[in-house]
Amino acid sequence: MRVHSPNESGQVLLMTIIVLLILSFLGYLAMAYGGSSARMTFQQSARDTANQLSSLAVQDAIQWGNTHIAFPPGIPATKPSYFYNQSCSNGGIGCSTPFSASQVATSSPIWDTAATVSSQVVTPLASSLPGATVKWIMEYYGSGLCTVSGCSSDKAPTNVCRCYYYRITALATNDPNHPNAGISAVTQTLFKIPQPR
Repeated sequence: MRVHSPNESGQVLLMTIIVLLILSFLGYLAMAYGGSSARMTFQQSARDTANQLSSLAVQDAIQWGNTHIAFPPGIPATKPSYFYNQSCSNGGIGCSTPFSASQVATSSPIWDTAATVSSQVVTPLASSLPGATVKWIMEYYGSGLCTVSGCSSDKAPTNVCRCYYYRITALATNDPNHPNAGISAVTQTLFKIPQPR
């Protein structure tokens, strides 16, 4: 029977400790990789979900507009000099001189300047898409009688106006969130501009 010297026993113990340390380190790496992989998978899932919700929101806006607002028989041709934002009603606070009904009725269906859209919309959208080019499209949907509280109409009932309906669409090119999409719709908003009858 061979008796191990203290030196040999120390070497065996040292080797055992080294092997255990290596195994522990490999186990830690496996756990870290698994956690990182799970985080990446979650982030991708979150992005996919956000894109899907954005797409559904755009589809809902289009569907609502097509269902509730009739397109006019003709296409207006004159570019407007000013366009109301959502808070404007008959020349209220923050609005310039209101359009007359005839001016609104002959507004352009399409133009591509952000100057006619509220900066409260333009600035956040542009900052959320660094590197992307945003183009604004306006479509004239038509007009009809509508009830607006405080409408300055000279006909009874005084709360009935003629409302003109538009849809503003923001299109993005070179969108970093959709690099393969080319041109993608970012947002669509329906506008209602009341005018006295």
